[in-house]
Amino acid sequence: MKYLSYCVSFIGFIITSTSTTAQLPLTQLKPVPTNIMDTLQQPMAASATAYEISKDEKTGHKVFKGTFTFQNMSTEPTFAWLDSGIAAYKPDTLTLPYLRSTIRNYSILVFIGTWCEDSQNLLPKFYKLLSGLDISHENMVLIGMDRAKTTTTAAGIALVNKYKVTLLPTILFTDKTGEEVGRITETVSKSIEWDLVEIFSKINNK
Repeated sequence: MKYLSYCVSFIGFIITSTSTTAQLPLTQLKPVPTNIMDTLQQPMAASATAYEISKDEKTGHKVFKGTFTFQNMSTEPTFAWLDSGIAAYKPDTLTLPYLRSTIRNYSILVFIGTWCEDSQNLLPKFYKLLSGLDISHENMVLIGMDRAKTTTTAAGIALVNKYKVTLLPTILFTDKTGEEVGRITETVSKSIEWDLVEIFSKINNK
């Protein structure tokens, strides 16, 4: 009965929401139980983080340049935008079952500028979405870039060059071979979760 109510609610939402950019496959309506786990393939280990801290000349905001984790960012007192953004955002729960069963097929690369307003806006939302998908953040490494779009560490530089990252933030997904399957840059069309539904749906429909 609960499942029937869930389906009815979802169908009503699709009919009334004409601005939705992608529709969830009906086979993914039923929640998929999972344990908390990391994405299947992390490009870099959290133990290999190394970053420099400086100040952006234009905004005065703190710049993390290199490779670091969400935990590193959470200890920086001037990054209040991270906690407030996480607390304020509420992902669309209709997307969670589908994304929960799909996102683990890919590796996630996150290129950000801690000085950048677009990064400060999008990153907390992505963090909150990952929490809703039962994905641990402990081993997820972010690549921090400065205003000149440069970074440090050999691994970070190699990834920036390989995927030609020039816009921040860039949230990029790759398959098991390291080939890019989609990215979100600077901002979103509808929301981060619905944009991801559209990306993954296009892949699965090929």
